[in-house]
Amino acid sequence: MAHIPDGVLSLPVLVTGGAASVAAIGVAVARLRSHDIPRTAVLGAVFFVASLITLPVGPTTVHPLLNGLMGLVLGWAAIPAIVVSLFLQMIFFGFGGLTAFGVNVFNIAVPALLVALVLRPWLMRVGDPRQAGVLGAVAGAGGV
Repeated sequence: MAHIPDGVLSLPVLVTGGAASVAAIGVAVARLRSHDIPRTAVLGAVFFVASLITLPVGPTTVHPLLNGLMGLVLGWAAIPAIVVSLFLQMIFFGFGGLTAFGVNVFNIAVPALLVALVLRPWLMRVGDPRQAGVLGAVAGAGGV
C-alpha cells in the first residue's frame, strides 16, 4: 500500500478515513496496557526502519510492509505503533501528506488489525513451529 499524498483524495474520503482512523486509534489506545508499551515501541521502530528499505521494481520502488506481522504479534497495539511510524515518515521523509494522514493510517493499520483478529486465535492454538511459520507468512502477505 502506497502512502497517499495530499491533493489526491476528495474531502469526503479524507474526512471518512480520518474519522475511522481516530476511532480505531481511540479503541487501540484504550486497550493498550502499560506492560505492552515497550514491545509496541520496539516493533514500531522495526516497522519504521523496514519501511525505509527500498527495492527497485521497474520504474518505481517498493518497501517491506510489516503491518501484518505487527498485527499478529501486537494485536490492537499495532495501531498506535503504526500511527507513530507513519507520522515520523511523513514529517522526516515526506511520505504521504498531512491531509491524507488519516486515510494512510486506515490503509496500513486496519489490515494489521484484521490480520490480528483473523489469525491470532489460530496462532494461539498452534503447537508446531512450522505451522506458526506458515501463519507468520500468511500474516505478512495478508497485511498487504
